[in-house]
Amino acid sequence: MISLFGFRVAAVCLDCDGVLVDSEPASEAAWLGALEGFGVDVEGFERWVGRTDAEIARHYARELGVPTEEVACAAAAAFEAELAGGIRAFPDALALVDRLSAQGVSMAVVSNSSRERLELVLSAAGIADRFPVRVSSSDVRVPKPAPDVYQVATALLETERCLAFEDSPPGIAAARAAGMPVVAVHRGVFSPEELAAADRVVTDLGDG
Repeated sequence: MISLFGFRVAAVCLDCDGVLVDSEPASEAAWLGALEGFGVDVEGFERWVGRTDAEIARHYARELGVPTEEVACAAAAAFEAELAGGIRAFPDALALVDRLSAQGVSMAVVSNSSRERLELVLSAAGIADRFPVRVSSSDVRVPKPAPDVYQVATALLETERCLAFEDSPPGIAAARAAGMPVVAVHRGVFSPEELAAADRVVTDLGDG
């Protein structure tokens, strides 16, 4: 057990996009580019942060009257192209991971991404080997804000004494529904008020 951000925990669960990896700009650019190809001009894309690509694809496929797979494939190809030059992990997140690794704390990446997308992002950021436990929306029936991904993670980590790190309202809701304390990192996408359901809101993961 360790003390982290005021909580006594045995393990840590970290969201990927927006917490570990600065991938949200690439994701937004990919979706905007893909949807532009269908003649859709999107405003306020931030409302989709924390949601799955499948949800986004279904929404716009219904709006366009085209197969969901067509929209999803266009977005996936655009995202892969965005990541071709690599992507950065957040320095404060890497420092936290290094600290926890040195202390022997078990960690899991718990993401609303599909398994394929999660592996792509972690590899592009050069940190895939840091997390032997990885849970994606492909591993559950219902994604965040349902608690399923976190319930799978606690089973794999073999402890319910986990602290979750999130950056979006759906992620916070999922962790809290799984009975976990949550630290939200404010990356500038959501306001502190929108993250207020977390137990703590911080701007730097080195603060705890």
